[in-house]
Amino acid sequence: MPEYEYGNARLRAMKSRLLSQRTLHDLAETESLQGLITALTRTAYQISIEAALTRFTGMNSIDEALRSDLVATVGRISGFFHEETRRLIALVLRSYDIENLKAILRGLSKNVSSAEIISVLLPIGELTIDELRELARLNNPREAIDRMASQSLPFAAPLLKLRGERPGAETFEMELALDRWHYHHVKQTLRGEVGNDAARFFYVLRSNEQHLDFDLQLATSRSNENPVYYIQYAHARVCSVLRQMREKGFEHDEARGRASLDRLVEPHEQALLATMSRYPEVIELAALQRAPHALVHYLRELATDFHAYYNAHQFLVDDAAVRDARITLIRGTRQIVCNGLCLLGVSAPEAM
Repeated sequence: MPEYEYGNARLRAMKSRLLSQRTLHDLAETESLQGLITALTRTAYQISIEAALTRFTGMNSIDEALRSDLVATVGRISGFFHEETRRLIALVLRSYDIENLKAILRGLSKNVSSAEIISVLLPIGELTIDELRELARLNNPREAIDRMASQSLPFAAPLLKLRGERPGAETFEMELALDRWHYHHVKQTLRGEVGNDAARFFYVLRSNEQHLDFDLQLATSRSNENPVYYIQYAHARVCSVLRQMREKGFEHDEARGRASLDRLVEPHEQALLATMSRYPEVIELAALQRAPHALVHYLRELATDFHAYYNAHQFLVDDAAVRDARITLIRGTRQIVCNGLCLLGVSAPEAM
């Protein structure tokens, strides 16, 4: 079984531990905190609850149990995959390190007690709970940054750079520096895995208000399900038709093609023309609303119309007027696809 399929199968099996809607409803109906704790001991969280009760009471025991269970559960995920995939998983889980460090820096800057800071941390990433506790018990953000630097932790680099540029930087600037550093590192790693085109395309596939679900298998596949491949393939197909045209000795008369556009009466041609006509308004919408995903979805729709047209009709027909009109149509499609991909920073290959 391929690695991803095995890992995903293990993850699906872990979902069986999730509480059912009926169980959640029953828990919500409990009339006391002690009743809730007792009810949780009859669920998959029994071991975690019982362990937490040896050190905590009341709501603190539930909080500790759920937190420790989450840390242990997520910690097992890497074991389902091989080394290369584990490296990518570690990169994703590093976001927990970033959030933990931001909580520590924020707490230290406001003189929050170390116990309160530690209570909100989730040691799921690279940093252990002992390392996080050590940082949380320092006196101020500067000491925390220096301690990270002395331990050669990579998180210190963006904070030291910020200190050099802005010695009196506020805590929110430190948090922003960590976020930017992590985003840049993730972006560079993903580009190395899937290439610049797929990485850039998937970044803008959804609006900035939606969760980014980066499917590595999809991004590297050469199939119609991969949106960037599907759109680029439309451009490459037009280029292939133009090469075949030259090989067969045909010359494209653009003037005759434009004059013969009324010969484009097939439903696929009308659908493609209608989609092409919307390009200017899509560009304007994407610019005004700062919504590059609108352009992405448009290009996918245009590619779908073109591929349907390509599969249904011949372009290099004997009727010169129809041939030139169809070549004019698909050249126009190619130009829009090329322009759109260029705006997204994605290449438009002539062969695939």
